[in-house]
Amino acid sequence: MKNGGIHHGMVATYGNWTGRKDSSFHLNVATKGTALCPSRETILELLPILEQLKTDDPPDRITQYYQIMQGIYSDIKNFDNTKMLTLELYTQPTQGTLYDAGYKETHTFANMMANPICTIGFMQQESPQKNYFDPAGNGAYNDFIYGIHYELRAIPKVLHCWAPEMGNEYDVFDYKNAEDPDAIFGYWVNFLHTFYHGGRANITSVVYNVCELFNNTPADPGRGIRVVPEIG
Repeated sequence: MKNGGIHHGMVATYGNWTGRKDSSFHLNVATKGTALCPSRETILELLPILEQLKTDDPPDRITQYYQIMQGIYSDIKNFDNTKMLTLELYTQPTQGTLYDAGYKETHTFANMMANPICTIGFMQQESPQKNYFDPAGNGAYNDFIYGIHYELRAIPKVLHCWAPEMGNEYDVFDYKNAEDPDAIFGYWVNFLHTFYHGGRANITSVVYNVCELFNNTPADPGRGIRVVPEIG
């Protein structure tokens, strides 16, 4: 899979019925940088290593980071398969009403706060991209080198580091002292983002609690069939 297929999920939400004053519709779809969620045990094991690497800041910091992350992704047992993570990167506190110029509150955020359900689509992308539906020019399907499509249906949990249950820290999720055990996921996804991209570490985070998985690939055994939990 290319990066766009596995990292940039298409998140669909519905629910901000009062509106943001900029649309007559309350349905939204947006591309979000999403990530698999490591288990708590994996995060607690890795954080001291990555935090020290960030502090030391060697010339090959990013190379070492890739090596560490490759080690994590080499074993699916390192992950909690009931969760996905993202940052609400463009939801930021500002002054003024929702429709003031410069206000930052995404439609996704507003919808999730009103109606915490969503669906996320991922599609495999290969280069060069072939004609998926008729690659040989004879009306037949190919072997799905391109076009595998899965959909997650989830209950999103919005986390903000300023909330008391998150440790009530202004700059970071104080997960060690937080009442909410999910604060560690907010800290983790913020830490990875600042480690690689820089910037602030107090961004609103979202834990997608996965309820169902569908294979939407337009050929058997897909065609919108639910695969988790299995039918029957």
